Amino acid sequence: MPSLGRYIPSSLVSPRIRSAARQRLAELGGMTLWLLALALAASLWSYNPRDPSMNTASTQAPTNLLGVVGAYLADALLQNIGITCALPVLALVAWGWRVARHTGLGSVPVRVVALLCAM
Repeated sequence: MPSLGRYIPSSLVSPRIRSAARQRLAELGGMTLWLLALALAASLWSYNPRDPSMNTASTQAPTNLLGVVGAYLADALLQNIGITCALPVLALVAWGWRVARHTGLGSVPVRVVALLCAM
């Protein structure tokens, strides 16, 4: 996590304010993970096999809620890992909850490898 000491001299900020700022940054990080989960879920939910993607040429505009990016993302995920593409959505929600509740994630690389193995 970034240190406030880089931007604000420690003599100007009390430890209480510094602690509160760290807590708010953690909550913001959790909300960011939730937004990523929501975007991924919206992309997968609005998947249309007729949307333009890497292996589908189409002149029509994508119907995916996230547009071209969502169409490409949903197509790639569904073709490569199938229905288990819902696992990253669930993992992002769970990780966001842990970060927002100030419990931390522990070892992030281990969690990412475990998620990949679960898929």
